[in-house]
Amino acid sequence: MSEMTAMKNAGCTVLGASCDKYADFLVPFSVLWRKFWPDCPFETVLVTETVPAEGLA
Repeated sequence: MSEMTAMKNAGCTVLGASCDKYADFLVPFSVLWRKFWPDCPFETVLVTETVPAEGLA
């Protein structure tokens, strides 16, 4: 990755948000995210109400 691309990506985050009612999307999202974009240059954050999402993004 070039230095210019790295600088552009530094300010970008992919955010996946879900209420607890739809928390069952977290695992499939995580698996498919890694499968189809394994070298994603952006920080990825999953947000829920109370369901732990650590380690999924």
